[in-house]
Amino acid sequence: MDKFDLIHIGHGKCLSTMLQRRWAMSDRYNYFHGLAAGNTLSQAFLSGARDPANHRIDINLNADKPNILSYECFTFFGCAEDIPETARHLTLERQAFIAATLAPLSDRVLLVLRDPKDWIRSCHAQYVKYGGSLPLQAYFETFRKPLLDNLRLDRILEIWRANGFEPIVLPMEDYKADPCGFWALYERLTGLPAPEDRPSSALADNRTEHDRLETRAATNALIEKLIALMERNPLYQSSPEHRKERDSFAVVNSNFKMWTVRRAFEAMSPAEFEEFRSGLNLAPETGFSRLALDAEAQAALAETYLAPLEEFSACRPHLAGYHAGLSA
Repeated sequence: MDKFDLIHIGHGKCLSTMLQRRWAMSDRYNYFHGLAAGNTLSQAFLSGARDPANHRIDINLNADKPNILSYECFTFFGCAEDIPETARHLTLERQAFIAATLAPLSDRVLLVLRDPKDWIRSCHAQYVKYGGSLPLQAYFETFRKPLLDNLRLDRILEIWRANGFEPIVLPMEDYKADPCGFWALYERLTGLPAPEDRPSSALADNRTEHDRLETRAATNALIEKLIALMERNPLYQSSPEHRKERDSFAVVNSNFKMWTVRRAFEAMSPAEFEEFRSGLNLAPETGFSRLALDAEAQAALAETYLAPLEEFSACRPHLAGYHAGLSA
């Protein structure tokens, strides 16, 4: 066995954690998480590598069961502050490098996709979960280029097909409406068995509590302000020794924003959340979660994301709703 039966390439924010959890727990699969390989290839590309032949990936596969490789960031890239602004325009070029490097490993890729405007909302939710504080509209304007590049389905299909892959596309909405029907469609289109059913877990499947996002963003903004105030403390400006102290806090502050706050919100009971929120004195309605796509963005998504979906029969029932959502 020298090839994966299937490589799941994303998209990010489209059931990836749930799929990976199901494959990993299944006795019907040999499952490989592509995080290490994907991050290594991404870093190599961002450091200047352009020849896939110099970055071979060797994985020992088994012939007894189907082999699956999965990492949503084979496609997903650049939609948050962890990627420097100077690299966010490289979404598709980076993806082409990864696809070319993975080409010897399989003939098929799986993409799970969703309503594009909902996808942007989900990216914003993840951005907030990892320490961001911008409201949705400002987030879209700040990350407009990488967000729209991530939704260039016309180019994504072209990239993977040019490297010898047959794309299989499933709509995320099918899973939300009927998980059993989703897995039946998966079996029909991939020829592979559905993983065994497992109890659903909102935390394990990385589902977002959208009603808490604004409070989390406000918390992140307060932490950002405190960090900025700490960094401009006069002591750090006048004393080289104390500047070392400030620099040593950088990782601590980053981890606090990203992980301490995230895990705290996950652990909050409804009563604890309400008590915490009341202490922030938030306005009842701030438009935090509103998103209005301008005419240019709507036209781009209709042409480069929705039109390519028409070739995939599983997605056609959802296209009218996707189109309507762009202007909603």
